[in-house]
Amino acid sequence: EIAHHLAESFLQNDLSSGFVVGVEGPWGSGKSSLINMALEELQRKARGAKIVKFAPWLIGNREELLTQLFSDLEPVILASLPSDEQDITKEILSRYSKASSGLAAVADLADLGGLPLAKKLGNLIRNSGKKAAQLTEASLGELNAKLRKKLEGLQYPILVFVDDLDRLEPAEAAEVLRLVKAVADFPNVAYILAYDPDVLARSVEQAVAISDGRAYLEKVIQASFKVPKAMNYDLQNWLRADISQLFDTEDLNSDTADRLERSLQQWCGEFIETPRDVIRLMNSLRLNFLPVKGRVDPGDMVFLEMVRIKNNALFNWIEEYVSNLSAIGDWGYVLPGAHERLGASLLVAIDAEG
Repeated sequence: EIAHHLAESFLQNDLSSGFVVGVEGPWGSGKSSLINMALEELQRKARGAKIVKFAPWLIGNREELLTQLFSDLEPVILASLPSDEQDITKEILSRYSKASSGLAAVADLADLGGLPLAKKLGNLIRNSGKKAAQLTEASLGELNAKLRKKLEGLQYPILVFVDDLDRLEPAEAAEVLRLVKAVADFPNVAYILAYDPDVLARSVEQAVAISDGRAYLEKVIQASFKVPKAMNYDLQNWLRADISQLFDTEDLNSDTADRLERSLQQWCGEFIETPRDVIRLMNSLRLNFLPVKGRVDPGDMVFLEMVRIKNNALFNWIEEYVSNLSAIGDWGYVLPGAHERLGASLLVAIDAEG
């Protein structure tokens, strides 16, 4: 339902002049899944959009980002134009991509925000070294105007989806933002950027050497949508249903089933915070539980796997503790000071979570 309304909201905005939407949420909150469902919804609509999924993290050289973006856009743009306009549009796209390549790498968005196109391009050229010095402000401005005129005639808007922007290196993340703002802000081409706002703001601050990354993002992103936080009982019910299938809970005796249920009720609120946590836990249980099925307590197994994926230091401590208990059982001897050392290391392991 949220994806349906998100798709509708994209179309409510005037995409003819370009638009940049941010979908915000912490890692694992379901941004990608939500956006993909919304994009599927858009593609089913008669007045929907053409979709381009741009993957900047697959590009080794950040100066090639613009070239790759135009390469991804080209077939979608050409397919939306009449056949007699495709060859000339392809030529314009190619020339503009080559002319602009490298310029975005030196564009300082903090200075460029709000300036007219000609002055933007002039600033880019004056600051971009030998390659850009061969170009003229007029040549880039002319190409930009020609390209914009062609794009104004598109029958459908184009949505460019950039996922996990916050997982890029700071310089690469800032580069993508510069591309969107300074070079590729075309009519009928909208951008959907998925990111954790806190992480991306810090990346921008580091890459651009500014103090307020949030203010920088506001220059690029025209509207944002925050992914709703999943309710813990929804996550717990989802996890319970998957665990029931994996553990064959109908075959468990009542004591074992009660221990498993208590483990879920007690520890889901502590360790399961996002949809990704549920997926990671179930993947881990399938890998680790099945080989020892029938030899371990399901409640303990669920608790230990929650700990392992969320606090590996604590899991390692538990493993060492159990190993020591086993040794004590064999030898009946505790080294002097062992309990103090183990206690101190436990405090270190749980310190991050308090």
